[in-house]
Formats: sequence, structure tokens, C-alpha cells
Amino acid sequence: MRKAKSLGMNNTRFVEPTGLSVHNVSTARDLTKLLIASKQYPLIGQLSTTREDMATFSNPDVYAAVPQY
Repeated sequence: MRKAKSLGMNNTRFVEPTGLSVHNVSTARDLTKLLIASKQYPLIGQLSTTREDMATFSNPDVYAAVPQY
């Protein structure tokens, strides 16, 4: 959340870090700032353009307590 502010994403509000909550809101301008900043992390580009992949979670039950997920 501090990173968003440091990028100048002043019209973005996070209520939790996963991006899954409908209460996380932003503007197109702020998301563009995030996209530009993410270019310095090649793995983000690779993962965001891969059609399918598999992830293994060490503790999947941690999300079971959050009904909307």
C-alpha cells in the first residue's frame, strides 16, 4: 500500500493485499502507473501473459476462513 503511494497512485485504495476484494479500487491512470512500474520485474510480465500455469500453496487452508475467496 505504501508502494502505491510512492508510485503516485493517489486515487487507489486497498483494503487487503490480494486484489480479490471488491473494495480495492483504483483509476485507469493509477493502474497505468502500476503497469509502467511493473516493467522492471520481468517475472510479473511473464506470469501475467501466461495462459495457464500451476501453483502449489504450502498452506491453502489460510484462505478457507475468508468466505468471498
